[in-house]
Amino acid sequence: MSADGAAPASGSFVLVVDDEVVIRDVATAILTRAGFEVRSAEHGLAALALFSQSPGCVSAVVLDESMPVLDGPATLRELRALRADLPVVISSGRGLDEERWKQFVGPRPLVLMKPYRGSALLEAVRQAIAAS
Repeated sequence: MSADGAAPASGSFVLVVDDEVVIRDVATAILTRAGFEVRSAEHGLAALALFSQSPGCVSAVVLDESMPVLDGPATLRELRALRADLPVVISSGRGLDEERWKQFVGPRPLVLMKPYRGSALLEAVRQAIAAS
């Protein structure tokens, strides 16, 4: 990402993983308007399938904490097994159990509480990418 906050280079994308279609669609629209290429998945298994196609092209993941099929922590464990330096923003609609996440994202997880504003989503994604 450039110093001026521009979107990542062509060919890279942000992966939005959330079981709620409205949240996926809104997040995708916000990030796309900001210049990011976005792919989305409805649960962890779908996210892993997308990620495994091009793990080096994922700029960041916006990951819902609670989902059916494969929840956020289990999904992140699998993603980080494939790419340890993957920038992640955890999205949660309830209080986040930081102890549960520390083993995956370190002592200070980057958390985006739902409902969130578009500006907060963009800032969190940009922070995650810049920190990687």
